Amino acid sequence: EPTTEIYNLLIEAFAGSEAAVNPKGAERAELVLDRMVASAARNDKSNDDEMDAYDDDTAPSIPPPDINSYLAVIRGYASRAQPMAADAAFRKLYNRFMTTGDASTMPNTAVYNQLIRAWMKSGLKTAPRVAEDLLNEMCDANDDNVMPNTETYARVMTCVAQTQDATAPRRVQRLIDEMNTMYQTGIETLKPTTAVYNAQIKAFGGKGVPDGATMAMNVLHWMLAEYKSGLDRDICPDRATFINVINVLTSRGGRGAPQKAEDLLVLMQSLREQTGDYGLTPNVRALNACIRCWARSREKGKAEKARQLLDRIIEEGKSSDNEEDAAGEELVPNIQSYNGVLNACAYPSRGSTTE
Repeated sequence: EPTTEIYNLLIEAFAGSEAAVNPKGAERAELVLDRMVASAARNDKSNDDEMDAYDDDTAPSIPPPDINSYLAVIRGYASRAQPMAADAAFRKLYNRFMTTGDASTMPNTAVYNQLIRAWMKSGLKTAPRVAEDLLNEMCDANDDNVMPNTETYARVMTCVAQTQDATAPRRVQRLIDEMNTMYQTGIETLKPTTAVYNAQIKAFGGKGVPDGATMAMNVLHWMLAEYKSGLDRDICPDRATFINVINVLTSRGGRGAPQKAEDLLVLMQSLREQTGDYGLTPNVRALNACIRCWARSREKGKAEKARQLLDRIIEEGKSSDNEEDAAGEELVPNIQSYNGVLNACAYPSRGSTTE
């Protein structure tokens, strides 16, 4: 007889499917979850409210949901950047736990983290406030089951950083200080890691942060120094670190920013060779970020430089021993690659009228 674990695999198959291929995957996953809840309601005559909502005497009996059933559905909505649907699924979980007292459906840190992730991916203006409210809710609960961890804080910081607001760096720093304080008391799960500092770098790209590029570069070089000295192996810069710094250079770097961006590609490749981490090989996202940095600058010869980077993507993508294959990725230009070069051609460089 199929168990809860078997039904969870079905839910995960729907919810975890590619959004582009199966945009309604999370909704289909939730339909399976609702069937499990309905069956549980029929088998629990004491729960009159659920019986009224899901009553169907002809439906076969199936096992009840557990925390992983709800977690998979919420993760599915998070992956599709649907925070309202994720929140509705979370409320179903909370109400079931409060109604039945079933410990297997007690909301936990993983569920909260996926709910915050849904808001993070949504890009909505209200996302930072909601994410911070959820973090405060977890802290105020004073319950190990919903204790925030590094992932929680990193996602809240990313929500704040994405506002590109002048206050973002200060708000992110406050959260980092909060983490460090708790980590120093012995809470190992709150140690700031690469993901945390990646969010801090992203925050420096906002308007009203005139020295954002300098601060972003300072954080990157501090991370490198800490990692190379062996003091902290958990904050080694990754690909996202470098891309975030390049993006800050694009928005706040001023004169000479594209040259610094290209230097970062070299540094990135050097670190890959030192660490053996193929994930540090410059990929199409990193190269596109550098193309965009040239395109938005007023540097002389920017169109030619942007085109050279596009040619690099094409040539390295043709190589049969392309390192990106070892990283599980394919290096091929996409629409952002070509748009970046066209933008570099469309807007004149300093001291010229055409490219």
